[in-house]
Amino acid sequence: MAYGLKILNDNLKLQIDSLYQNYALWEHGEGVATVLGSGTYYSKTITFANASVEPPLIAIKPSSARYCGLSNYTRSGSNYTGFVIHSETGQSATVDWMALVPRKDKSSEAYGLRVYNAVPELVFDSGHAPMIIRDVDVVSAPWSYTAYAVVNV
Repeated sequence: MAYGLKILNDNLKLQIDSLYQNYALWEHGEGVATVLGSGTYYSKTITFANASVEPPLIAIKPSSARYCGLSNYTRSGSNYTGFVIHSETGQSATVDWMALVPRKDKSSEAYGLRVYNAVPELVFDSGHAPMIIRDVDVVSAPWSYTAYAVVNV
């Protein structure tokens, strides 16, 4: 990097880089996956209050001891309007969720740090709650996925 800004933490892990767009909180909430129709398929469509042009990163956490997964995004034209969650067969599940997107809009904060790239596009604004990957754990499971990230906002 010939110019720009890089911010590292105490462990020399990159936190902010003017070359990369940082993800920040777009919306958050709670949803309950319940039976769909007369079958045993439990799901819930979560609709954002504000659609996003950027594809969101969705973080979900069941608040009960239930399996829960994300199946797909919902869209209207080129805008992302929400997503669908599913819970295990025969079990409803309450799910806390966060949608994170690369925020290109300025926050309303009068003070803080804003970082722009060479274009110039806003790539970081301390007025938006940034996504922080707190930890990555490896888990043993009967399927092919073996890692997941723990996200804080």
